[in-house]
Amino acid sequence: MWYIVLYFILIVFIIILLYRRVWVRSGEEYFVYGRKGGIFEITMSLVALVFGASSVLGLAGWAYRIGLNAIWWTLSGCIFLLILVFIVKFVYLFKGFSIVDIIEVNFGDLVRGVASIVLFIAWVGVLSGQIIAGANITSLLLGDRFLSFIVFSGLFLVYTLIWGQVGALKSSFLQVFLMVLGLILIFIGIYRYLGGEVRSVSFGFGFDDNFTFSIWLTVFLSVGFSYLFGPDIYSRIFSSRNYDVARKSLIFASVIIILISLLIVLIGILGREVLKVVDNPDNLIPLLAIKFVPEELKPLVLIALISIPLSGADVILITSTTILSKNVLPFVFGKKDIFEKIWFIRFLVVVVILLSTSIAIRGGEIIPMLLTSYKVFSSTIAPLILVSILSRIFNYEIKFSKLREMFILVVLVLSAGIIILVEMKFLPFYVQNYNVYMLLFNSIIFIIVSFVCVK
Repeated sequence: MWYIVLYFILIVFIIILLYRRVWVRSGEEYFVYGRKGGIFEITMSLVALVFGASSVLGLAGWAYRIGLNAIWWTLSGCIFLLILVFIVKFVYLFKGFSIVDIIEVNFGDLVRGVASIVLFIAWVGVLSGQIIAGANITSLLLGDRFLSFIVFSGLFLVYTLIWGQVGALKSSFLQVFLMVLGLILIFIGIYRYLGGEVRSVSFGFGFDDNFTFSIWLTVFLSVGFSYLFGPDIYSRIFSSRNYDVARKSLIFASVIIILISLLIVLIGILGREVLKVVDNPDNLIPLLAIKFVPEELKPLVLIALISIPLSGADVILITSTTILSKNVLPFVFGKKDIFEKIWFIRFLVVVVILLSTSIAIRGGEIIPMLLTSYKVFSSTIAPLILVSILSRIFNYEIKFSKLREMFILVVLVLSAGIIILVEMKFLPFYVQNYNVYMLLFNSIIFIIVSFVCVK
């Protein structure tokens, strides 16, 4: 337990050291760091964000199952991040707090409000996935699973509650450094156990029975669009000093993400060689750490592993709270000054963490939960953002009638509802890649309707 306390003290010390103003007093500073992030801060924050639960624990578990093909989980995202490089200038010019502010430019209050509710629900699911991963690791130190959920959630709640985006940006480098150090120590331990004989290990890459074209397409588009239009990614862009900082940070982050991903996938493949049977592949990396890391280094590695889900959880918590404070509540209750008060924003942070933790306690595997949230987002919210960015690129204004707005609203609600019901097995539906067809359909429909509505 004292390892966790020591790690928490270290995070707080670094934040205070790098940010002399100990208390954040404005919403802009709390949500987007006052729009003054530099290249190093934004790059490390992007890397830390990506390497949360899905891109480390889930990725290693997937590599255990399907081999080198697992790299597509992050490779898909990096491909779309590089596409984002070419349009980041137009994104930055929105100067928003969340991606809903981009939707706001072209769509009415009703579409914007419902979209913010759908997005909030999806991102609470993403946060729950991070908490599941963090609790899985923390339980190795504490032994009590329920207590592990409370301790892990409380760990990133405290500094996020106080500093918001500042805490996430200033702690990113430490989280990435510890994560990479821990992964390297695990790899060295496995390599030594195998006696350096890894040439006989199968690294097969390409479509096969375990990784079909259908699976690839679902991952490529669902995960890719969550990077191209991701709320957390855009919060990094909005926190940047200017769009050139954001552009360079996206490029540097993509390179670093690929390199770290290869290390994680390699650990997952080698883990399959040394641990033939694993009940829950999501726990592969913690199990490897316990078995193959020397005793004197285990505390360091376990703390490093805690930093993995922590690195994404703080950013996702801020993003979810931003959407709730700036978009959902003003839509439901009307615009009120209280939603802008820093003390009320901090209250909402606590509400979001309680909601996400309660879902996580009842949750299952990491990647299925995250993939459901990504499917909802990519098929419903992403097409709206696409239309808004296209309107900025081609410099046209969209003017919707009530009828057309209601049409988009119905498509939005039906799409989100169908995906949730199908993924929760309440609605029997067996069409492969149904969410991909829904994404393409919604994108085409929204573009056509928007083009017709140009003034």
